[in-house]
Amino acid sequence: MPWAKLDDGLLTHPKAMAAGIEGRALFIASILYSSRELTDGKIAEAAIPALAGLAGVRNAKKTTELLASLRLWDLRDGDYWVHDYLVYNPSRADVLAKRETDSVNGKKGAAARWGGQGYSQPDSQGHSQGHSQGNGQTMAPYPDPVNPSSEDKSSSETQAKKVDAAFIADRQAKHPRINVQDVYDDAKNRKTWDGYKDKRRALDKYIGWAEEKLPVSNAAMSGQPTPAPTRHPGATSLDDLANRFNRRDPEAFAEVAANRAKADAELAAAMAAAGVKA
Repeated sequence: MPWAKLDDGLLTHPKAMAAGIEGRALFIASILYSSRELTDGKIAEAAIPALAGLAGVRNAKKTTELLASLRLWDLRDGDYWVHDYLVYNPSRADVLAKRETDSVNGKKGAAARWGGQGYSQPDSQGHSQGHSQGNGQTMAPYPDPVNPSSEDKSSSETQAKKVDAAFIADRQAKHPRINVQDVYDDAKNRKTWDGYKDKRRALDKYIGWAEEKLPVSNAAMSGQPTPAPTRHPGATSLDDLANRFNRRDPEAFAEVAANRAKADAELAAAMAAAGVKA
């Protein structure tokens, strides 16, 4: 996932000030769109209505014309482009090259972490076929701590560290106030996850942190069963949603995922209707 760059003086820049709240919102949305879709700053015409909706812009056409008149967007060959996008952000080619480099380096690091001194390219399924010792002999593939290979399943130590559906169900029964599956999915996306060899112990830590973020109810303090979380009155507030997401509220996870999926679907539909490829 690339990161878009914004000038910290954007809000006080004369052009941005002249664009107004909705103009700035659509301009920033266009930068995020370009970064995520790797368009090098090009804004597909079919994507503009969806971006405007996500940015809270009421009149997409009027705001588009305003950004073009202010040269925040450039009109070239019938397409809009974020002005000077590549001056501040990496190009598509640079991002893809970095991803490839990071992928190769990550596999090499994993091989070294699990005892190998060499590295072999992955097969068509993305799995390493093994790594070489210094004497040129090929060792067995290094183990995957979350999904052990068939060769590793006989190891009681590996079985003890494996996170599977049964383990998640067990933890869910013990921790009914949180969604353990969501915690597990979130944990796997964190950079620190790969550093844990014992994934079960790691998941228990994440579960503990998730529970610490939940408010303690009077029922819980009195030893009574804690009722299932109820929907927050301010669920429609973005600030409230962000706060609940930071507290690892399972409902917030689901709401954010639903909002993103809906936005992605609307954007994809608009681009497909115009015959624009992502």
